Amino acid sequence: MPCRIGLGILEELLESVLNNTATMDTLELIEHTAVNIKNSADCAIGFESARMVLAGFEGFKEDYLSHVQEHQCTGTFEQPIPCVTLCPANVDIPGYIALAGEDRCADAVRLIRKDNPFPTACALICEHRGARRKTAALRRRRQRQRHIRGQDAAYRP
Repeated sequence: MPCRIGLGILEELLESVLNNTATMDTLELIEHTAVNIKNSADCAIGFESARMVLAGFEGFKEDYLSHVQEHQCTGTFEQPIPCVTLCPANVDIPGYIALAGEDRCADAVRLIRKDNPFPTACALICEHRGARRKTAALRRRRQRQRHIRGQDAAYRP
């Protein structure tokens, strides 16, 4: 099957899984179609696309089965976001980052201080800080927020 046709079919099959309308036969068809595309693709785009579908299918088989058999996504249950479920201070980190990203710094500060009067102390000891790049971006946002509140004269954008 040519990849230009097969990839469109794979997209429809994967959408049916996400929409909880797929059956076990759909899962078999996803695997069979991806294998056929991978083995017959003439270009890197078709080959890599099919390979990635197969890798995701094999790596997250339980999630696919949950969508088909139980009509629910287990992603939120089995793979929680550490900053949401494991924060001992119950700080809404995703909300804070979203507000700060929209330059709603005052709202971000209010949100983070709602449940935690000492966010700076928590940030310094938090085990679940993201990759170095994310941490640096968060640090810059915090500096900008302190500057806006007049607490940090050394802020440089």
